Amino acid sequence: MPKPANTQPSRARHGKAKRHHYVPEMMLRRFAGPDLHLWSFDKRHPDYGIERKPIARLFREWDLYTSVDATGWRDRLAETRLSVMESRASPVLDWVVAEARQGRLATVSNADREALADILVAQIGRSPDAFNSITAEWDFDAFIADRLAEWEAVAC
Repeated sequence: MPKPANTQPSRARHGKAKRHHYVPEMMLRRFAGPDLHLWSFDKRHPDYGIERKPIARLFREWDLYTSVDATGWRDRLAETRLSVMESRASPVLDWVVAEARQGRLATVSNADREALADILVAQIGRSPDAFNSITAEWDFDAFIADRLAEWEAVAC
């Protein structure tokens, strides 16, 4: 079965973005309703309670990925590169999810695997506090070694 067409428009921003999402919009859209709103709670403002907000106003900060040199020039290349990665990974995620909903395991190419690996690594880098809090007391190397041993035992 061929892959479905990418239904999400390219999000390339050509270096003009100022409000950068630390959770990519393309991921957030997968959890939102048709109106592209999510329920959220901002612990910085607990008195607001749980609110329904558009994705455009969630999980973002001003110039999060912008670097400023000594002359004041703002380099937004990192956001542009992240946008390109997201555009590559989004149709792959759409395909994998569509196949899973049909009870099938998606067969992906090496290029698709690279796109998914790139977005995973980028996402871990985008939210290092969250990743570090999860893995701080976790022996990741031992976990990987155990999983590899399990796979090798099944393969033999």
